[in-house]
Amino acid sequence: VIENHCDLINMSYGEPMSTPNRGRLVELFSELVDKHGVIFVASAGNAGPALSTVGAPGGTTSALLAVGAYVSPEMMATEYTLRKQLPGMPYTWTSRGPTFDGDLGVDIFAPGGAIAPVPGWTLQGSMRMNGTSMASPNACGSVALLLSGMKANGTPYSPYSVRRALKNTARRIDTADVFAQGPGLVQIDRAFDHLTAHAAAVGELLPIEARLARRSAARGLYLRERHEVDRPTETSVRVRPVFPEGADNRSKVGFQLRLAIQSTADWVTTGRFLLLTQGGGSFSVHVDPSELPPGAHYAEVCGYDADAPDRGPLFRFPITVTKPEKSASDDGVRFAGKTAFQPGQVERHFVAVPAGATWATLKLRSLTTAGERRTFIVHTLQAVSGRSYRSTENRRYVTMRGGEENVHTLPVLAGRTLEVCMAQYWSSLGASELEYELTFHGIVPDDSSLTLSAAEPNVNVNLATPLHRQQIAPAAKLTTHRTTLRPTSAVIRPLAPSRDALPNGRHLYVLELTYNFSQAKAGTVTPRFPMNDDLLYDSQFGTQLWSIFDASKARIATDDIFPGSVKLRQGKHVLKLQLRHDDIMKLETMKKAPLTLDRPLSNSVSLGVYSSRAAAVSRGGRFPSSLLERGERVSLWIGVPAAVSLPAAASGGDILLGTVTYGTAGDGRRQSDRRPGGFPVQYVVPNRSVTKSRDSGTDSPTLPPAAHAFRSATPKRPVPPHHASPTQRHLDHHPTQ
Repeated sequence: VIENHCDLINMSYGEPMSTPNRGRLVELFSELVDKHGVIFVASAGNAGPALSTVGAPGGTTSALLAVGAYVSPEMMATEYTLRKQLPGMPYTWTSRGPTFDGDLGVDIFAPGGAIAPVPGWTLQGSMRMNGTSMASPNACGSVALLLSGMKANGTPYSPYSVRRALKNTARRIDTADVFAQGPGLVQIDRAFDHLTAHAAAVGELLPIEARLARRSAARGLYLRERHEVDRPTETSVRVRPVFPEGADNRSKVGFQLRLAIQSTADWVTTGRFLLLTQGGGSFSVHVDPSELPPGAHYAEVCGYDADAPDRGPLFRFPITVTKPEKSASDDGVRFAGKTAFQPGQVERHFVAVPAGATWATLKLRSLTTAGERRTFIVHTLQAVSGRSYRSTENRRYVTMRGGEENVHTLPVLAGRTLEVCMAQYWSSLGASELEYELTFHGIVPDDSSLTLSAAEPNVNVNLATPLHRQQIAPAAKLTTHRTTLRPTSAVIRPLAPSRDALPNGRHLYVLELTYNFSQAKAGTVTPRFPMNDDLLYDSQFGTQLWSIFDASKARIATDDIFPGSVKLRQGKHVLKLQLRHDDIMKLETMKKAPLTLDRPLSNSVSLGVYSSRAAAVSRGGRFPSSLLERGERVSLWIGVPAAVSLPAAASGGDILLGTVTYGTAGDGRRQSDRRPGGFPVQYVVPNRSVTKSRDSGTDSPTLPPAAHAFRSATPKRPVPPHHASPTQRHLDHHPTQ
């Protein structure tokens, strides 16, 4: 990009991200914008319609322009041959903001569909394509026209002045909320006029940042949980101009901008004026969401040039509030209602998940005219700091005829707000009405993640049912065999500077880790790197690449950050992992990075569930299915698997992974009454050393020294049962683990 003097980049792909605006790739992309003046346009994502589904890097990185997808009436008629005329609207699936750190996430709105050229292997010259992957290049092409005019006229610009011009001149779409469209639909002619008129204004070419003084300098204020929205919040916002590296001190000293501060909503109040200098300034913001109705609410605190307010906002500080609804039941476990829909309409319901809830049942019933079909996207999501939206979302397409019902269960996290988003698909024509009922359930274990081992062969679990009477029918099984490997070699070497180099002469180095393993029989393997998997844009190493080779050195598979399964033949294999960075010391820290190989068990291994510890030791007295009243508790024990049921390939230190469920499973006649996916359980396989018997040549277990000494001291003549010592009786009847 830099060598070819590119003005613009378009990137039409992205992924979920756990930590917005951070990571190695984010740093490099931001460097292109901040130090080299490149305008970087990227797709916002296709993971909507729930809030906080914008993807990385476009929707989560401040330096990039994130584009949401719009479908116009003209596109509906010519691209989709829609039989009815509808107003322009967001595509139902376009990702929505805000990010988990409060940024709006979507910077601009652009058409998200086109008849586009496609590769020859499709045996056609073009194809209808849609997605924010189409909206982003549309916006990028519009910006290219803008820059062409600016260059032709000799008008100065920067990525930041272009961003402000696009946002301040965008056209609001009445049928779209702010979370889908950002400031609105791109208007490139108005943006050109705006840039031309204000090119010489104070600070026009600089970014002016607004960040929370606390909360890790968050880019906005996102009040989502119940305890955050039932009372006023007072916070401090810091604003500063960001000068480029190498800016002379004279320009810094001379910078002065009188700002008029305005809020867009009456539930957000702040001071009116701020004198902004190079050192920045702060002001307090008072947010009172306590009287807001249930739903999603958005406001901005904007800073205008007091001497030239027609420039539009020089900075925008976003504030999002989600207010939960009241329960339809006194105990707070049931929510219900009816909602009318038109094509493309999105309805959001926010619910405070009650304490003790572990899953929920969402029942939908179509009240549309009998026989008529409508398609909906039903999307639920909870926000958890440090985790991407994908870890807590449940998203599905549902098509129902009038009178039909649809029931779905989903896991939930107690004490956090759950968004239940229902949207009629934009091209599903005709009005409709849905009746919905959301009910929370809970079978709560006191330990939600169990580990069994030789040191702890039986684990106690106490269950509670704080919300309803529940049928308790625990079951546990192991389904995956995990082995952990350390690299057999770790080599750091420089990459060729002709291709693999960063600006300012920074050399890139690669760390190549080699792992050797054998595949006992043909089957499926999922390689995982626990230290870096699922971290792409927010990783400190950016990308990773691995390849598997067989014994003849033929490459079998190649993959990257997100674990995927590979089919391998029997035999020896080598996996090589590559990590890149310009800092050798960072690569040094990864030289011993472990690799785990997950293989599905051909037959799952059941774990015994018992009513007492004594029963677990003797492997008797299985826990019976029983009814637990609301508020009651029960104790059970889960034991290690029998040695004969363990897979032959499992060695000491390997881990068998599985799940434990505590409720009843569903069938064709009744719905499931337990948490989907259950809870994780793992078993650490002990060492299983053996010695040869001199007499039979068969393998026999090696006794520990203490047990061997005890047996040697035992009298050869049997002791009568009524004289047997307690210790001897215990040894004789102790089961083999």
